[in-house]
Amino acid sequence: MQKNTTTINLTRATRDYLVSEAAALALTNSSYTESLIMTHAFANGYIPSVSELENLRCSFLVNGRSNVTGDFRNQILTFPTSAQITIIRFMYKMNLINDFKITTNRMANIFKKEEICYFALGKMGRSQQYVNDYINSFSLKISTIGPTTAADNEYLFFSNYQQFKVNKPYPLFTSLLSILALPNVTNVIKLHYTQLQVMAEAIDKI
Repeated sequence: MQKNTTTINLTRATRDYLVSEAAALALTNSSYTESLIMTHAFANGYIPSVSELENLRCSFLVNGRSNVTGDFRNQILTFPTSAQITIIRFMYKMNLINDFKITTNRMANIFKKEEICYFALGKMGRSQQYVNDYINSFSLKISTIGPTTAADNEYLFFSNYQQFKVNKPYPLFTSLLSILALPNVTNVIKLHYTQLQVMAEAIDKI
């Protein structure tokens, strides 16, 4: 992973604004600036090369409240290229949401002051099945956003069950369901990667 530094001259007012906004989001100046730049770039059609995508996956930044492990980053590799780009774009977008936090091991928990949900992607279990196949062994009520018959490695999952086994429950999961207009009996939101912007907007509204 390679990081380059650059110098940018700013007016005092601009610098002060940057510092205050970064602090409010628990970001450093550099991670706030990078999140703004990359969110803008993706919105304007930026498509990274193979080497650029690898660099972004290994080094995308998160706020000071969060952590992202190498195991979680490697889960992104199980997705098609277009999905990897979308997931990284989602992570940068999350940085710009007040009070957002993500904590990861192999999978993740998402917070906005309080816990929102368990977040799973890629493969899990001893047999290393795609999550889409793995959850079929549990009696959970699943609501799908996006195409329903895509490949197993095109879905991400947001649940009120830790590892799909333990009903915590997550305090803000019902709020997420309400914003997404999903049945309140839903235990798992199965989301096609093309709909990640919908999830980002929902989390921002909580």
